[in-house]
Amino acid sequence: MRIVAGQSRGRKLFTPKSNDVRPTSDRVRQALYNILGSMYDLTVLDLFAGSGALGLEAISRGAAQVVFVDSSYNSIQLVKRNVDLLDCADICEIWKTKAEMALKKAYKENMLFDLILIDPPYKSGEIENIIKRNLLPPILKEDGRVVLETAVEYPPELGSVEDKIVDRRKYGSTELIFLDLNIQERL
Repeated sequence: MRIVAGQSRGRKLFTPKSNDVRPTSDRVRQALYNILGSMYDLTVLDLFAGSGALGLEAISRGAAQVVFVDSSYNSIQLVKRNVDLLDCADICEIWKTKAEMALKKAYKENMLFDLILIDPPYKSGEIENIIKRNLLPPILKEDGRVVLETAVEYPPELGSVEDKIVDRRKYGSTELIFLDLNIQERL
């Protein structure tokens, strides 16, 4: 696994030693960021960070700040190693907590993000929980974007935000879902 573009292009990242973490493939990350465009000066939230590859790719492409969130001790250690490897700790925050708690913390601290990346373990129900509780709009900037990474065979039930899907892309067994949660839905 490596950074595919930007200032750290080609740098190899530390990868998980177990099957508990499923890093986003280089191919899917490249496609994701090609679709999203410039990351210059953006603030990014990488939920279910795993190895941190999604957020680190944003940093390599110019993001100003990334908050990495994972509840697994091993994943947090892996993110820390990769952040140190790329020497970008000054623009990173790493939170060891559950996603829902992180979203509530971000709200309490008046944090706003340009991009929220959500890549939970497949079949975990985490996406549905976050959507159902309406935890994203209060921390998303007005023109902010949300990207969900899911398995094609286990699509999440998006309910109230189904009509907010602006794009869906499939790459093998992985699907990227792009959401536009507009200002009218903010609290």
